[in-house]
Amino acid sequence: MNGQRTMKLLIVDDEEINIKLLASILEDKKITPLFATNGSDALAMARKELPDLILLDVIMPDIDGYEVCKRLQADPATKDIPIIFLTGQRSAVDEAKGLDMGAVDYIFKPYDPHIVRSKIQNQLALRGGGSGKNSAGGGGAGARGLSQRAVAAAAVVVIAVVAGVIFFGSDSEFFQGLFGEDVPEATGPQPRLADNADQRLAVGLGAATLCGEIPPVEWWDYKTHVTVAIRVRSRFEGDWDAYIDVWTARYDNLVKLFEDGAAARVVDTDVVLAGADLQNYVSQMATRLDVTKCLANEAQAAAVRAN
Repeated sequence: MNGQRTMKLLIVDDEEINIKLLASILEDKKITPLFATNGSDALAMARKELPDLILLDVIMPDIDGYEVCKRLQADPATKDIPIIFLTGQRSAVDEAKGLDMGAVDYIFKPYDPHIVRSKIQNQLALRGGGSGKNSAGGGGAGARGLSQRAVAAAAVVVIAVVAGVIFFGSDSEFFQGLFGEDVPEATGPQPRLADNADQRLAVGLGAATLCGEIPPVEWWDYKTHVTVAIRVRSRFEGDWDAYIDVWTARYDNLVKLFEDGAAARVVDTDVVLAGADLQNYVSQMATRLDVTKCLANEAQAAAVRAN
């Protein structure tokens, strides 16, 4: 074509949908995407493929992003590969830590497609890749190894896709559609509590936090750390995993909807989401899940200290 070589981009995230979202943002670029869903696989793939750029999630279960970065920097074969950290936690301390370790930049969740493209293009341009307009598609080596996550549904939700549209409600509601209706859960007045140290300790969190903020989606209930913790205590008997499972079920189904090119209507509102708007909403939900998982870890640590 124009003689430019195809650039290799390694995307590392333990949530496959985050990988798919980033790949979809870049699908019109001359980039071969490679995927890894844990730190160990990322290290192995980086040594094998020697990508031109690595997008590296900070929070992962086996080896976190900082440790992966440290090991890549210590390996003569990979030390010159630029790394952009992915995170939903906007902490100046953490950002400085990553940059001091050798990362070239940060991309914050929820992803802004324009910012993602610009930051990646800038780094690839420095590697001699330009910004070609030909699509790389999804045919990279990693694409073949990326399994399709099974659609999960918690017992408290009824999921339906009707004529390509999935219907879903807020945190206090259930799904409705083909299988009839499920009555929205009565929550009573919404608690209006600030995330101060006293309130955080009272609901079983740490006095201070490194967890990011929950995106202020208009139709979501429970948008602060304290109110989420209250929700977990009152509705899920303190079981953070069960709460996360409910949101993961919604998240997985929205991902499926987005991948199918369908639209989504928010129950009891006039909101209909499709295309870029739906993609942004999926990204916001991914950020909420990241924050919630961080809060779950924080609550567990607080419980250990209390004992």
